[in-house]
Amino acid sequence: MSFEKKFNHRVSQSDTRGFAEGDLYPRLCAGRYINFFLLKIFFYKAYRSFDRDLRTTSITLCNSVVYILLLFFFLVSCGEGKLPVRELPVEREGQRVAVIRAEIARTQEERNKGLMFRKNLPDGEGMLFVFERDDILSFWMKNTLIPLSVAFISSDGRINEIKDMHPHDTNSVISSRSARYALEAPQGWFTRSGVKPGDVVVLE
Repeated sequence: MSFEKKFNHRVSQSDTRGFAEGDLYPRLCAGRYINFFLLKIFFYKAYRSFDRDLRTTSITLCNSVVYILLLFFFLVSCGEGKLPVRELPVEREGQRVAVIRAEIARTQEERNKGLMFRKNLPDGEGMLFVFERDDILSFWMKNTLIPLSVAFISSDGRINEIKDMHPHDTNSVISSRSARYALEAPQGWFTRSGVKPGDVVVLE
């Protein structure tokens, strides 16, 4: 039973006593229209209030999501390119020859980027490329602005060979035998530091 039928049923049983049938109908009609009008106003105001609150909540929620996304991308961009750094001693017959401070590139993305777009690389600093298995390694200098030297290193840390690389050179520099690691440094650093093939880079 709807709200309107309940109203009519209640009036017909209780409020019709003492009234003639002729003057009851206008009273009922007037009461019905007044109550319907008041009910309409009530629901309209309730809808407007709900709609305003909903829109406010939606805008607030959307703003919160936008701020969170901006913060996430800001943190990601700030952290981009910052690799872990380790000091790697180089030894010969158990005696330390030199130490290089190297960034560690382990993932495919990190290795692909390497030292691209770097405008300078201080002496004694470099990048160690870590591969999953021994393989013939190949490097080029596309988008690389500074001259470098690369040492190809076996799985036990022994330097197999050292080769020079030149800025923007797209010709591949390839290891002559399988290696697990490659260590890039400013061109000539290995020679200046007395490091040569057969020396061992302490990786642990």
